[in-house]
Amino acid sequence: MRLTGSVPVLSCNRLESCLDFYQSALHFVILKQRRSKQALEWVYLVSGDCFLMLEKQAEDTSNQTDRTRLYFYTDDVTALHHFLQARGHAPGELRTTDYGMHEFDILDPEGRCLSVGEKK
Repeated sequence: MRLTGSVPVLSCNRLESCLDFYQSALHFVILKQRRSKQALEWVYLVSGDCFLMLEKQAEDTSNQTDRTRLYFYTDDVTALHHFLQARGHAPGELRTTDYGMHEFDILDPEGRCLSVGEKK
């Protein structure tokens, strides 16, 4: 028996804000969603070969620090960095690591660190 994949599930205090960020910044599109009468509760997203789920946080945890970090691979990190800047997002500086990645970090609306890199 082996694992065949994984999909991160992020709990969000402001689900609509997070959804907007992942759609506009990283080109995620909605595959499925669940709504209650009041609001959006859950979404299943895809961008390229990457899948992600966002769910509404059951209770307000905005005063807690989330140490979750997601790492996304891209085929053109420089172009994505420029795209994010042009869309009004604030990606960190591009850097080349000692482990052979050209990458940058950006925070989502909940303060989670996303790293985006390209193998050099």
